[in-house]
Amino acid sequence: MSKYGRLRDGQDGHSQFFLKATLTAHDESMEHPLVHAIVDKRVTDAAHGHYLHGLHRTFRALEARPEKLPTADARLNRTGAIEKDLHALGAAGSPPRSDATDAYLACLASAQDWKDVLCHHFLQYNALLSGGAFLGGCLKAQGKPRAAYAFELGIESQYVRRYMEALDAIELSEADRRPARGWRKS
Repeated sequence: MSKYGRLRDGQDGHSQFFLKATLTAHDESMEHPLVHAIVDKRVTDAAHGHYLHGLHRTFRALEARPEKLPTADARLNRTGAIEKDLHALGAAGSPPRSDATDAYLACLASAQDWKDVLCHHFLQYNALLSGGAFLGGCLKAQGKPRAAYAFELGIESQYVRRYMEALDAIELSEADRRPARGWRKS
């Protein structure tokens, strides 16, 4: 099991449930060639730009949702930071098409209420908070823009812990945590 799956070992609650339910998808994403290129410090501007466009579309969709999530925090918003990275790369403008991103955004668009969006919020923002410091350091070593990974939250690991505690305190039924709520079970 990866470090991701052990973030809340010994803890019960929604965050542990979401972590376990998404473990396989997370571990698969860590094997993506782009992640390896970033970690190996050999990512191209074109690949980095393509990735940032997908992130931008995802966070723009999350941040445009009308409902107020109990875990929402404006300091987490990434749209503006990603736009800075795209401009720094000279990659602003029309995003390249991605079937995977399009499918994910369709899932978000079909969300009926905040409970349908909660797991996406948890996964997307905590991914940048948890692994982002490491990936941001790899991008820095290559002289690549990395505003997407720059948060002003204090110590990110403490913020992630507090976020998970807040998520665990939300009242959700077993039906609210079902796979139809927008994520797939591992």
